[in-house]
Amino acid sequence: MPKTISSIPDRQAITKNFEGLYPSSLDALCEGIDNSFDYRSRATPKKPGTIRVTFEKKGNAINRVVIADDASGLSADEIGESLTIKRQTQSNGSSGAYGTGIKSMYDYLSNDPCIISRKNGKLSWCFYNEESEKEWRLTVNEEGDESTETMKTLWITYAINPHKDGTCQLLSDLKKGFDITQVKKVLAWKYHTKIKESNVNIYVGE
Repeated sequence: MPKTISSIPDRQAITKNFEGLYPSSLDALCEGIDNSFDYRSRATPKKPGTIRVTFEKKGNAINRVVIADDASGLSADEIGESLTIKRQTQSNGSSGAYGTGIKSMYDYLSNDPCIISRKNGKLSWCFYNEESEKEWRLTVNEEGDESTETMKTLWITYAINPHKDGTCQLLSDLKKGFDITQVKKVLAWKYHTKIKESNVNIYVGE
């Protein structure tokens, strides 16, 4: 059964605080890539892996970007926790320690964000339900919900390996544009050390 939680009490106030947080859409995109590295470092730090960034076009404009990884995945509870403000704990160097980084990135880039993740063979997902101007509504689902077949199709389409655990961050109906050539250059520069240290490769394509 779907579970709906209020991830931010006052959406308008929080969104205002996010203004100016990212110098560019590429900086915001890196937030999502950092998440994929974090998912791996928590559970499978030594396991070789892949992060794939895929841009999709509608006509001549990019209208969706998907960040997929083959880390150990997130459960429904872990997805909900990652998108809920944490007022009591903070890790040094963690941009999302209060749960604001990932939400700010989603709101900055996309009108229709969604996370789909497979952990221990079980698929879970979430999306923002914008019924209220005052708060984000996060709906966390697991297999058995009416949207299961749609999410399974998206998972099969975008997952690194649909038969193994991992996470896909889908950012649709984009608010911002990207220069894919520039994305490749910046990611190669920004993550070259991390790629070597973590044994993870990043692929960018259309």
